Amino acid sequence: MRFPVILASALLLTACGTTDVVVFETAVSAPPVVIGENAPGRTAPKLVVGLVVDQMRYDYLTRFAGDFVEGGFKRFAAEGFVCHNNHYSYAPTYTGPGHAAIYTGTTPAVNGVISNNWFDKRTGKTVYCAGDSTVTGVGTSAAGGKMSPHYLRSSTLCEQVELATNGRGKTIGISLKDRGSILPAGGGGDAAYWMVGGDWVTSSWYSDTLPEWVSAYNANGKVDGWIAGGWDLLLDPEAYDESLPDNNPFEGPYSGQLRPTFPYDLSAAAAQNGGRDIIKATPYGNTVTLDFAKTAVRMAGLGQDAHVDVLAVSCSSTDYVGHRAGPMSREAQDTYLRLDRDLAEFFAFLDGEVGAGNYTVFLTADHGAVQVPSHLESLGIATGYWQPGNMVDSLKVALNVRYGEGEWIRNYSNEQVYFDYALMDARGVDVRQAEIFAADFMRGFEGVMQVYTGSTLRQGEFQGDIASRIQRGYHHRLSGDVVIVLEPGWLQYGRTGTSHGSPFTYDTHVPFSMFGAGVMPGETFRKTHVRDIAPTVAAILGVQSPTGTTGTVVPEVLGER
Repeated sequence: MRFPVILASALLLTACGTTDVVVFETAVSAPPVVIGENAPGRTAPKLVVGLVVDQMRYDYLTRFAGDFVEGGFKRFAAEGFVCHNNHYSYAPTYTGPGHAAIYTGTTPAVNGVISNNWFDKRTGKTVYCAGDSTVTGVGTSAAGGKMSPHYLRSSTLCEQVELATNGRGKTIGISLKDRGSILPAGGGGDAAYWMVGGDWVTSSWYSDTLPEWVSAYNANGKVDGWIAGGWDLLLDPEAYDESLPDNNPFEGPYSGQLRPTFPYDLSAAAAQNGGRDIIKATPYGNTVTLDFAKTAVRMAGLGQDAHVDVLAVSCSSTDYVGHRAGPMSREAQDTYLRLDRDLAEFFAFLDGEVGAGNYTVFLTADHGAVQVPSHLESLGIATGYWQPGNMVDSLKVALNVRYGEGEWIRNYSNEQVYFDYALMDARGVDVRQAEIFAADFMRGFEGVMQVYTGSTLRQGEFQGDIASRIQRGYHHRLSGDVVIVLEPGWLQYGRTGTSHGSPFTYDTHVPFSMFGAGVMPGETFRKTHVRDIAPTVAAILGVQSPTGTTGTVVPEVLGER
């Protein structure tokens, strides 16, 4: 049950499964719960803003720095603390697991979000990390509204703030992607909003109705205006010398378009690219996300009282652009230059609305990305494209020869093999021996660097960098029976654009920077981990870390050496 807290904007948020209506207002009758009083010498923020940039490699901060403005990405180095060697400590590195790890302070082995989609051993169906058929969309009748955080197996930072403030702190998740807003907010967050068909929506998990201010934002015409304006380069073409020429062979066009070249007529491309949802695959998706976040700050009264609030914002357009065009494209660079300026404007807004020094911001990413393999091939750099079909088909034949005819493999996904336990039990086949046989068989295929059996991953604790990352991404009840690791630079994808998911540095090395209340300026090059973010923020607030936390506080952020 959430305790009623009242807000002047009359924002209504209803807890799923209850009849309690939570209305926020600036005046409260209960005595204030001031977080951070147990941290002498440090100022507790009134608002924590988590910024996750989807598919942001760490090196974007250095490659594009010459064209960044002072108040955007550079503000973290100028005023805050920068962890230069921050990594994901697990694989696979995808959006759902990334957002879950950031806000739970732990890895898929504990929080249960093992991928964006995974095979459910119980039902024999593929499930989506935020999908929930038991809820209904609010603001949409499309399937994209049937979402909730019910797969999470750990609390989030947002939920810990709710507990610490006895429900008086306000916690809101915002992202173009449902998983980017829902997994940070968790089940106990006040609200989560994501975009479906160009409109911001939520689900009945969080509210029975769409708040009036959200409906008003959807009707303001800004999304249509950004689409109608098209997309051209922000700066002169000569400024993009950190990227490949326009229309290079390693980037793909929008669906239905002939060439990936500037300027883009977004209105013409919209019909074959999701209609109004095309904005997600442009820099303006980040612009509308941060603009909507400003409205949420105003209408929810974030950072305006003694109870700390949390605003979890995920900027997803960088991922859509990266998947289509790749890290070396002008499209990617232009997207980051525009995001930099959007962030500068957003921070200036927070300075005025909440007050400089009254809020704390952290910046990170949900994963990185590999350079486009076809580009690496053209440079003679080791890489390859992975096609698992032949290997899986050959493994099926090999299992039939060894154990007799049967559908021994129920599913192959996320580089994992799932066996049919019922069949093996009926035929008297030892699952562990089958794992060993399959692993030895698959190691012989080109592109496979290593193979781990589920039995091995469930026993002991690996110390090697790659092995330990695979183990931390492996959930003993949800994951498969055999796990493959591809060679560095290898990717199962088309020959244009890029993706992610591996345990290698290009996917694991992401930013982690903070500035604001409670943060001591400085930097470190020692290795830190994404799972350290939640406990570090919790330490600044003086609240308990999320229930499954396996990360540790980064003491330098708090001024300790």
